[in-house]
Amino acid sequence: MEHASPSHIVAIGASAGGLYALERFFEAMPVDSGMAFVVIQHLSPDFKSLMDDILARRTAMQIRRVENRMPVEPNTIYLIPPRSQMTIKDGALYLRDRLPQPHFELPIDIFLQSLALDAGSRAVAIILSGTGSDGSRGIRAIHEQGGLVLVQSLESAQFDGMPRSALATGLTDYETTPERMPELLAEYLDKPELLRRTPVRKEASPHDLDTDFLTIYALLRQRYNLDFSKYKQTTVRRRLQRRLEQCGLQSLEEYAAFLAAEPAEQDRLYRDLLIGVTKWFRDPEAYLTLEEQVLPQLIADCNVRQELRVWSAGCASGEEAYSLAISCLDTVERLSGSCRVTVFATDIHRDSLDHAAAGVYDSAAFANIGPDRLQRYFKQEADGRHRVSPFLRKSVVFAPHNLTTDAPFTKLDLICCRNVLIYLQPLEQERILSFFTSDCGKGAVCFWAVARVWAATKQSLSRWIVGASCSASCVICDWVLK
Repeated sequence: MEHASPSHIVAIGASAGGLYALERFFEAMPVDSGMAFVVIQHLSPDFKSLMDDILARRTAMQIRRVENRMPVEPNTIYLIPPRSQMTIKDGALYLRDRLPQPHFELPIDIFLQSLALDAGSRAVAIILSGTGSDGSRGIRAIHEQGGLVLVQSLESAQFDGMPRSALATGLTDYETTPERMPELLAEYLDKPELLRRTPVRKEASPHDLDTDFLTIYALLRQRYNLDFSKYKQTTVRRRLQRRLEQCGLQSLEEYAAFLAAEPAEQDRLYRDLLIGVTKWFRDPEAYLTLEEQVLPQLIADCNVRQELRVWSAGCASGEEAYSLAISCLDTVERLSGSCRVTVFATDIHRDSLDHAAAGVYDSAAFANIGPDRLQRYFKQEADGRHRVSPFLRKSVVFAPHNLTTDAPFTKLDLICCRNVLIYLQPLEQERILSFFTSDCGKGAVCFWAVARVWAATKQSLSRWIVGASCSASCVICDWVLK
């Protein structure tokens, strides 16, 4: 059966406080615009939504609860059902069941990314009231495909987390109230190029307000392909101040000019900003928890496919990666397991990777390594330093990788990220954690040591094991990943 195609597909993301905004939007929206409207709201799996009944009081448009493979038609509102993840392909809506534990599934981002691919410039993204940052990644895809992005104004949103995160991307075409959005959509149908050029009123981050910061970020991004604006401002400021003082300069403006003219200073700043805080078996109690409570089950599951796959993300100079490999190898041997161990160790700093791959370390660093392990996994050099054994070295694969831009590894059993997240801005932390939980493997365990990340995300974890009580609240979180 042939179905009419809508002129545009409008995806509306909403969470806390979003129902009131949706009512105001659809009350002002003409019923015969020719557009289709897909509402993606964060719904409790056990809550019976009355949204269709509530919206029916505000609009005469047909309202449908989505079923799998349902085609999208004009002048119709589509509502995502609870416990579902939704995408669109070839003009039809596809559903899959969400896992019992939502973790970091971001249903608005997921739908917007699929919509951008499917509808291109016919896609419209609207972000309404809600907490968190869901939608802020998806609007990038819509923007890049030539679609329109509207965001509810902060003043009119009951909860401004989602609108604020969307505005912070700088990719919003218009920020306004829900009742004003239908008028803008009508203008967009008539002259899309005009609306997409409208200056956007958005909240600027501290970085946006300082031209010297932007100059420095641009220099580093051009040379090293790394965006330090995603790092926490306090961290960047401290290290810039230190470099400024060491160079004998008085202002950030002077330092930005000096940096532009001195490639060697760019190298020094780059190394200073990439903070490599790591050591052998950092927080031994956490590693003991890993070896006694987590690895035995992972090894039992991996014996069938003969490989235990581990990712050390942000491995710095390699101590963490080798520590993980030693823990895994010893546990496999203790349990008489048959699987081989592969640790993928990645970092953006190539000098650190070269040092790690060489595998030579000062003996003073081995305080947390017992004599048995030292004898088995290391060989002392003539200068007193220790080199990792060939047996240990072949278990670790080093490779350059940028967590903020590169695709993640897949089919993993254990993910360790203990050196990076604390230095990134919350939005970037959340994005990285989302691909850890959505892309990396089913049944994987995440191992990190970031108290602030843990505090912000523990409500999304169904099962977790608390390891050592240390300054960073070491945590091993057992996530059942999709």
